[in-house]
Amino acid sequence: MGSENEAGELPFQNKVRLIDGNSEENMRQATGSFSLCGTDCHDINALYYNALFRVSPMSTTSFRLDDDLEEKLEVTAKKLQRTKSWIINDALRQYIACEEQKLQMLLETQEAIADIEARRVVSGDEVMEWLSTWGTPGEGKAPKV
Repeated sequence: MGSENEAGELPFQNKVRLIDGNSEENMRQATGSFSLCGTDCHDINALYYNALFRVSPMSTTSFRLDDDLEEKLEVTAKKLQRTKSWIINDALRQYIACEEQKLQMLLETQEAIADIEARRVVSGDEVMEWLSTWGTPGEGKAPKV
């Protein structure tokens, strides 16, 4: 049944037991089932990850994947020794964070444009005059709008 050690355990079993005393019974309770063979098998990496980080169950979403991306995903998963699901989740988190940052920058730019149009600005000359006082005994305060 796989590559068992001298004690007859699979390598991941020792790792799971070391994490906060988790055992197969704890895994069964946390995931609803636990089996290393048969039709109820769960991905070992997902179980190990869930035990380590106490991750709640994930939802399932289907989508179409281009053939070239599927091949690259397979290769990357093998190289990183991660599941395809883990890689897709990581990529989506990074993508969403980037999009949120772009949206925040757009909102800040729109606010800045509104300030300019409403003449809520400080002139460049005022800023340069203030900057020239930096590091001097008579350092001034930042100009106000």
